[in-house]
Amino acid sequence: MPKKLTVQEVAKETETDPVLKQVIAAIQNQNANAWEKPDIRQFKNVKDELTLGQSIILRGHRIIIPTSLQQRTIKLAHLGHQGIVKTKQLLRSKVWFPNIDKLTEQEIRKCIACQATDESKYKAPLQLRDVKDELTLGQSIILRGHRIIIPRSLQQRTIKLAHLGHQGIVKTKQLLRSKVWFPNIDKLTEQEIRKCIACQATDESKYKAPLQLRETPRSKVWFPNIDKLTEQEIRKCIACQATDESKYKAPLQLRETPNQPFINLDIDYAGPFQNNKYAVLQYH
Repeated sequence: MPKKLTVQEVAKETETDPVLKQVIAAIQNQNANAWEKPDIRQFKNVKDELTLGQSIILRGHRIIIPTSLQQRTIKLAHLGHQGIVKTKQLLRSKVWFPNIDKLTEQEIRKCIACQATDESKYKAPLQLRDVKDELTLGQSIILRGHRIIIPRSLQQRTIKLAHLGHQGIVKTKQLLRSKVWFPNIDKLTEQEIRKCIACQATDESKYKAPLQLRETPRSKVWFPNIDKLTEQEIRKCIACQATDESKYKAPLQLRETPNQPFINLDIDYAGPFQNNKYAVLQYH
């Protein structure tokens, strides 16, 4: 842990610092040309803010830290491990020296305690991997990740094995891709499954009624004998005959009109009643 920094230490180191000795001379002599010297040129932009007090240099109310104490000052400000931003804010509120931000960042990035709690290193960067980067050899086979790469001669057989349960295209592709890989695996799987007779037999899509155009109303078309020709055409329709319920309905029959009493018009029976008896009905 760095020792506490006192004003006396800063004053002592300032008196022996070669750069700050030139800064003190430039302030005391008020020589504008003195600020052009390479060693103190970085103080030129703030020269109007610089003053002397108790053998130390001030920039406004902030103490100018000599080179020998800069690293120690940064470590003192970083004792709470509050990160780069807050450490720089704390430093700049009390002290100043050239390149204060840059030197502070460099020092904090070397802090082991901050590295141990830095979550950024645990975040996986977005990486686009090439296929060849994932290929490995194992027991005379080629692996892509954990999946076996199937040679061309075994690809069709592999698809058929995965499709034994006839689970459809989507589930078959999912099963294949979880275990194996080969070029155009999705396309070849779809082609193979579409040739599957068992899947075609249970494909409900073929039972869906095709889109049919309704009969055009008579108000739209006309030709001679339209009714007669339409009836003739429909009576030849086998599908209509198969579903025609009219053959199950008894045709309307006109009975003979009686011209004398007690003429037998019709006979029928009803039953069975109790003891297997039937009733004969005779119409007169």
